[in-house]
Amino acid sequence: KYAIISSDYRSSINRDSLYFKAVYRLRIESERYNSRFKALDFEKAYVRNINSVSNLNTFGHITLLTVAIVAIKLGKYDEFRSLVALMQSA
Repeated sequence: KYAIISSDYRSSINRDSLYFKAVYRLRIESERYNSRFKALDFEKAYVRNINSVSNLNTFGHITLLTVAIVAIKLGKYDEFRSLVALMQSA
């Protein structure tokens, strides 16, 4: 008799392992950050020079980090992910 080996690699992943949970947590965290960065609407850059685009991206990252720092210093841990929520609570 032949053994049937599934070609679906997703079903063979041990989702209860600590390694999987750590990698999954990092992936979800980076997706959330990318979503917040996308909400800043820097995708439609109004500049043409690559250095200017790089500067805009740097400002975007600084903005997100500043929002997180301000929210934590104010003790509003639920709102550090959203600039709008932080501004509404101020």
